[in-house]
Amino acid sequence: MNLLEKDLKLLLDTLADRCTAEALRTIMETMEQSMDDGELPPAEAVRSFIRRPERQTELTAFQQALAMDRMLEMAEVNFRTLCDLLRYHYWKQAGAVSSVEEFLELFR
Repeated sequence: MNLLEKDLKLLLDTLADRCTAEALRTIMETMEQSMDDGELPPAEAVRSFIRRPERQTELTAFQQALAMDRMLEMAEVNFRTLCDLLRYHYWKQAGAVSSVEEFLELFR
């Protein structure tokens, strides 16, 4: 593995760690709003679940449902953002818009 490949792997690993941390933070906030303090699972149990939801977990069915629901909400937002970026790219490539502001005006 050359230096560029190592740097790329390090970057991707760092991004994955940050994404996991952000997902965990968001899921824990959702759980704090939806559950009593005594029902909150340990953060490490939630981290384990979001990394491998198919594996056995100590989370209750309700905790799993909350975590999965929040992850799906985040995925929906990410997918919608990706679709909008692709849409903007093709509209700009076709000459229909020349800036993000013009693109956004199409939807107002």
